[in-house]
Amino acid sequence: MAAQELSEFGDHELSPTQSEGEEDHKVRSSCVDIWEDADCLMFLKEGVLLDAVDYEEAKRIRKRASNYCWKEQKLFFKALLVPKSEERVSLVRQMHEDLGHFREQRTLAEVRRRYFWHNQTEEVKAVVKGCQQCQLVRSSGSIRSGDE
Repeated sequence: MAAQELSEFGDHELSPTQSEGEEDHKVRSSCVDIWEDADCLMFLKEGVLLDAVDYEEAKRIRKRASNYCWKEQKLFFKALLVPKSEERVSLVRQMHEDLGHFREQRTLAEVRRRYFWHNQTEEVKAVVKGCQQCQLVRSSGSIRSGDE
């Protein structure tokens, strides 16, 4: 594995003394959705860490939580709302419809303007690709598709 990995908040270097197992654990733990990171959520909500959390885990939690805040029973990344994973597809679908069934880039731009979560691009592409109304328009050869 490379000496430098892309973390949730940018690049970080792993020390040369870390074993492959420690490196893999750090990369895996930074890829977990924030809503599934119970220790980090508890820290954001309560402001305390469990006594059972070791030094490295406490350091990871504090670092990850530094860009998030818990306010009015909602989770924010900087100023962007972080919806729960089960709400994301319906949220993207509704936004896609409200925008007038624009394609991926426009929908993605609007989602990114208001919300934050990892893998937004893949989820938006999947929703737009699965939109039946858009599929009908594309297959019928509308003016937008270049059949002028």
